[in-house]
Amino acid sequence: MKIIYGLFFLICSNLLSQDLNDSLLLHYSFNGNVNDTSVNDNHGVNFGANFGDDRLGNPNSAIYFDGLNDYVNFPNISELKPSLPVSFSFWIKYESVSLNDREVFNTSFEEDRNTGVFFNSQGSTGNYAVNYGDGSNSYVSSTRRTFVVNEAIEINNWHHVIVIVNSATNMEIYIDCINNGGAYSGTGGTLQYSGTPGCIGRHDRVLGSPANYFKGAIDDFRYWDRALTDDNIAELLGVNYTLFNSTDPSGCGIDDGSITISDLNASSDYTIAYNTSSGSGTISVTSNASGEIILSGLASGTYDSIVVTEDATGCTDNLGQVELSAPALMAVINPTNPSGCGIDDGSITISSLTLNVDYTIAYNYEGTPVSVMQVSDGSGIIDFIGLPSGMYDTIVVTEDSSGCTDNLRQVELSASPLIAILDSVNPTSCGIDDGTITISSLNANVNYIITYNYEGTPISIMRVSDGSGIIEITGLPIGIYDTTVVTEDSTDCTNNFDLLELTCFDDNLNCFKTKNFFTPNDDGFNDFWSLEVESNTCDYVLYIFDRYGKLLKTLTPTNDKWDGAFNGKRMPSDDYWYLVEYEFNGKSLRHSSHFALKR
Repeated sequence: MKIIYGLFFLICSNLLSQDLNDSLLLHYSFNGNVNDTSVNDNHGVNFGANFGDDRLGNPNSAIYFDGLNDYVNFPNISELKPSLPVSFSFWIKYESVSLNDREVFNTSFEEDRNTGVFFNSQGSTGNYAVNYGDGSNSYVSSTRRTFVVNEAIEINNWHHVIVIVNSATNMEIYIDCINNGGAYSGTGGTLQYSGTPGCIGRHDRVLGSPANYFKGAIDDFRYWDRALTDDNIAELLGVNYTLFNSTDPSGCGIDDGSITISDLNASSDYTIAYNTSSGSGTISVTSNASGEIILSGLASGTYDSIVVTEDATGCTDNLGQVELSAPALMAVINPTNPSGCGIDDGSITISSLTLNVDYTIAYNYEGTPVSVMQVSDGSGIIDFIGLPSGMYDTIVVTEDSSGCTDNLRQVELSASPLIAILDSVNPTSCGIDDGTITISSLNANVNYIITYNYEGTPISIMRVSDGSGIIEITGLPIGIYDTTVVTEDSTDCTNNFDLLELTCFDDNLNCFKTKNFFTPNDDGFNDFWSLEVESNTCDYVLYIFDRYGKLLKTLTPTNDKWDGAFNGKRMPSDDYWYLVEYEFNGKSLRHSSHFALKR
């Protein structure tokens, strides 16, 4: 079971759901005074308003305006005159339907000048309205921007109001949790403020006439210089439902999971919507006396975008995501390799299954998809026998009756490789192609395919082993024989061999022999070029040159090897020349020739 609260798992929550105190400019609780209870100490100044009962009946906990001359001023500071967006939240009780009594607040009050963000109602309909002025000395539509919601004020009852002003064409008003939409009007310029303070309780509406004053009560007034988030709105409205608990299904394919939602109103009707991998769902249900709803009979899966809506108010809360996880099918796999190369007697055993139940097993064998239906035995085991060596992957076991699955690990069945031994005999002399490669320990009198690269050229031959299980490849020249593969034709069993070199020495000299090539590849084979000295009395100095006559290395009996490098740099594959000066039987002799460096 996994519960994920909110969008994006509440990572970076300050971006998705800021605290109500973030960017809060002022908060007037009106508990017998007009003090700012935020950290800003932007206390108000009360001009004649009295205190009375709030919406819960608490005395001296809301402020009352008489509609004649009562108002509360904000401090006249620039921080309370921010650019858009801005937001407001308050409780209000209107006590008059008269147009002159419905001016609630203005963030920059000045008579005969249309400034600040102000809240009132439309004259013709009485619908709630939010506006801002562009600083003009006029109150016509060309000097303001207005949004009128599709809901009229109601007198003598408390209502909660949230106002969000993002721009001239992006404003919202929530009345008791409901945003009924509305219409925009006015063609005024950008928001402008006057040099005088904002206020609650009055606003000037008619040029050359005195200001209008609010008649009624206001409580818990807040003012932000940002747009409220959905979670802020829900919190202000007391809509903060909780994914209290969830219970996973008891088994794979059993739909008995549940989700419990709490902190609801008791015995109230709710609509719950959510998304799953198979589609969307909607449930109408009534909360119990404890304010809980238990959604039961649920299958495993992810329940995403769980939205709870109270039918009576339309208040909603997005509770995020819940994942219900049923215990997976717990199959165990155990392989047995074939007894030998070319023998298809390998097996795969799948155990810990339900007894005597139909299963579908799907897998890929060497890239080919295979699907098999089998019934588990009385011990909950399925055996696949008679299997060849190879790779068995993407193994999925599905219990047909429940649809429960288990993805098993990859299995490789490996047979013993072909047994073969590779040996070689060098040519008897340079220039004579009589080298031999011998392959032994094979099955007697059987066809084999031998492939190899000779000096980079691919070669493939077919031979039949003799009665001793031996194949000889004769008449071979010196050189490198690599990537040698011996394949038994009837079974396709193979054995791979690394590099093999056939070498020779120039033996027409008096006290030493020379190699025709070497391969300085740090593989341990023929990595150095040197003289093969046949007498302890053979004293020499040998000079190695590139094809352009540049001296690369000098060899002596005490420094007798060249690794194919010059000044630490590996020389390329090429022919290299040498001159050897030596003493033999009291005579000073010279010999020059060349050899190949192969990489």
